[in-house]
Amino acid sequence: MFPDDFFDNDADDDRARVWQERFADPDRETTTITVLAEGGGELAGFAHSIIDEDATHGTLLDNLHVRLDAHRLGIGRRLMAETAERLATLGRSTLYLWVLEDNATARAFYKALRGEECGRGSVADGPSNPSLPAVPSLRICWPSLDRLAL
Repeated sequence: MFPDDFFDNDADDDRARVWQERFADPDRETTTITVLAEGGGELAGFAHSIIDEDATHGTLLDNLHVRLDAHRLGIGRRLMAETAERLATLGRSTLYLWVLEDNATARAFYKALRGEECGRGSVADGPSNPSLPAVPSLRICWPSLDRLAL
């Protein structure tokens, strides 16, 4: 999906820069939500959302990651539910994300969570690396956060 060269050479520095900027943002408490999942004293996964990122679709779930050895344990579902709960307490009612079109596993997961395809586009991860190709992606929407309740 992305060139191997990016992951071999640029990904760590790019992601470190992005997360340093996010956590240094003085407005992060009112503009983002980050939910962590722990298991056995270790980080098992996290979800990071940007509140009201899109005027039409609302809050962007920008990152949802679960450690590979923790897949299929319900962690991703719980991270999504906790994100939805926190958004609801802030008076928000919608959530969306972008998923790579070729990522069949993630697409099936979001479909099981009652997300619906609501757009197409392209996403090139790593904005600091403009040489990355545009990758076909789908916008998945939850027009009601109730769909994500456990």
